[in-house]
Amino acid sequence: MAGILIMSFDLKEPWGTHRKYQVFDEKYIDIFGRPEVTAHRILMLDLVDKIIISKLPTLKNQLVAKYALTRFAILFILRQIFENDNKGKELLVSPELFVKDLKDRQDFIDSTSTIINDIIIDFNGEVENLGEDFDYKSKLRDENWIKKLSQEIVSSYLKQVSRQRIESFENEWNKRIASR
Repeated sequence: MAGILIMSFDLKEPWGTHRKYQVFDEKYIDIFGRPEVTAHRILMLDLVDKIIISKLPTLKNQLVAKYALTRFAILFILRQIFENDNKGKELLVSPELFVKDLKDRQDFIDSTSTIINDIIIDFNGEVENLGEDFDYKSKLRDENWIKKLSQEIVSSYLKQVSRQRIESFENEWNKRIASR
């Protein structure tokens, strides 16, 4: 599973995660042959994956919620949000700072859960606009559609953060650290 998570998060290819054979074949070096692929990174991705799985039932379209590629699309969107956040950028470079210590790990889980809740709200809106009968299997395997979906959700998220309607990952993290 670590290879699939890395493929979605680090390689930014969630649309290809249904081709699991690639993890130990043609993409093996790209996935595992990088110095940033550490136990802490894999732990961080596993924690995020568990959060996403726990939130999938809140998707309104249950067919989409149960489709395996949905969770990897959400992971990809979360990656884009982290890339636009100072603390998120720090996480991408040094995940051990967020998951090594048990208190930090719980703060990471709580902060990330809040961000994923925000992603799910926008994901629901985007999917709802497509109607009940849209071909979600094809769409979630379509690189262009996933990139467009991610861009729309991340843009919406960043607007809400800048208008102080929701907290950024950095603010969520700092709030939890300060309350210890």
